Amino acid sequence: MDFYPEPKAFDLRDELATILHGDFTQPGVAQKVLVRRIRDQKCVCFETSTGSPDPTCRYCGGEGFLWRETMEDTYVAKNFGSVINPSAVISEQNAVAAVGTLDENRCLAFFEYTAFPNYERYLRPDHPVCDKLYELKVDFEGRLVYPLVRTAKWKIKSLTPHRGDNGRVEFFEVGCEKESL
Repeated sequence: MDFYPEPKAFDLRDELATILHGDFTQPGVAQKVLVRRIRDQKCVCFETSTGSPDPTCRYCGGEGFLWRETMEDTYVAKNFGSVINPSAVISEQNAVAAVGTLDENRCLAFFEYTAFPNYERYLRPDHPVCDKLYELKVDFEGRLVYPLVRTAKWKIKSLTPHRGDNGRVEFFEVGCEKESL
């Protein structure tokens, strides 16, 4: 009988997976979102002379850059933090907001470690355009409504990889700013 087992740190990846997806003792809190991953390749509709894309382009949807979308599970904490720019610390207080003031145009989203395989792109200050996060409509039971209906559009302003044992990425904290649909 081992009265003094070897101390072992808990696994942050497993903990977040349990929070997001639940287990036999508790339900998960994750919601399905679409993440529009903008490529660093301009669309053919992009006019370099004016610096703007065609807003009705059928290839890029007015983004000006090519993109692909993936469905991810995340927890979105709305009215939280301050997303001033990609280099700002997400938890710092906005200088003009009074203490206790909520900002419905900001949110944090927490993703599993597999959600952003090329996360170094977000750490560069020179990437041309921000990726997008779309919240999706659900029914009264929390199931996605098909065809998919986008209910909110968020611009990904910052991405912070949180590290654990031996520097491995445990999860991502994503700072978002609301855009109009």
